[in-house]
Amino acid sequence: MKTNAKTLIFVIVTLLALSAGLLCACDNKDTPPADYAAMIDDARTYTEVAVTDAQKHVADHCRIENYYTSGEFKVIRVIAEDGYVDEIELLVLLEGGVVKQVKGINIKESEDYGAKCFKDKFISQFNGFDLINDAPLTGREDNYEEGDILYVTHATTTSRALINGVNAVSAFLKAL
Repeated sequence: MKTNAKTLIFVIVTLLALSAGLLCACDNKDTPPADYAAMIDDARTYTEVAVTDAQKHVADHCRIENYYTSGEFKVIRVIAEDGYVDEIELLVLLEGGVVKQVKGINIKESEDYGAKCFKDKFISQFNGFDLINDAPLTGREDNYEEGDILYVTHATTTSRALINGVNAVSAFLKAL
């Protein structure tokens, strides 16, 4: 009787382990890739354009992950590696080379400070800049300093990371 119970337990544990292994192996195979372009602009249909390794690493501390086009419109997904908490993932919508919108996705920055950089007051400062013809964007601590983008108070690192990410998009566009 003891042998049968041990055998039964062994069989159950083995089946559970196999089931768990199958679930892990299948976890992401059927998940479609994220439609990043639709996350920022669902009014148009975009085509993804391949990004070379050199284009991905066109700027220090940032990498271009995806590039989509729809006529004059472009969506570029960029990762700024130097956020305060972690990497910062951005989508940049452009018409020609002019920024129409910047959107943060998968935000991990602190709610008290860094997450404020993704609110309209800060992130809308990027709108209207021509990333092909304008010089790289610069930040500033207050209204009395020179610079294009006013940092979020107590979130300077996150603010700089967003500026670096948008400047990486500028370098990417200029290298096309």
